[in-house]
Amino acid sequence: MINTYTRPKWFVGCSHVPGQTPAQDQTILTPFQTHAHPTQASHGNLYTWCIGPFSTRRGAFFYKDCGLRNPHINTAHDADRIARLEHNKGKSK
Repeated sequence: MINTYTRPKWFVGCSHVPGQTPAQDQTILTPFQTHAHPTQASHGNLYTWCIGPFSTRRGAFFYKDCGLRNPHINTAHDADRIARLEHNKGKSK
């Protein structure tokens, strides 16, 4: 059974683009919304792996910008929490 959501949830998909040498390989993170939990059958042709669901759009885009190889962001919840803290920090200035 596929998990479906009443409202679309945010996920981040990762695709790998090989370069001419291993040093030129690229990892592309793409935030997207879906009503169903991503599976190999539904999103496998687009992404190598996905993380989520994120509670907010801000969390998904924060993971895209700062989440890969960041030891402070291990889960979607971490990205949502830190993105909220960063947003609130900017408001208080």
